Amino acid sequence: MHFLSVEEVAERRGMSTSKVWALVHADPTFPRPVRLSARMTRWVAEEVTIYQIKQLAKRDRDKLAQEVA
Repeated sequence: MHFLSVEEVAERRGMSTSKVWALVHADPTFPRPVRLSARMTRWVAEEVTIYQIKQLAKRDRDKLAQEVA
């Protein structure tokens, strides 16, 4: 299992670290961070990857639905 810092998650998603934290609170499908110690919070890399794949699949489904309509 590989863990990512908030900076690494932000880089993967192409957003700021504050936006990552906003997603944690606003999007129930966004991966939950894991508190490894009092001063260390990380995300499971595989969960972030799965979230990204699901977001791409949703985009593709939405695009296909628009083309068919």
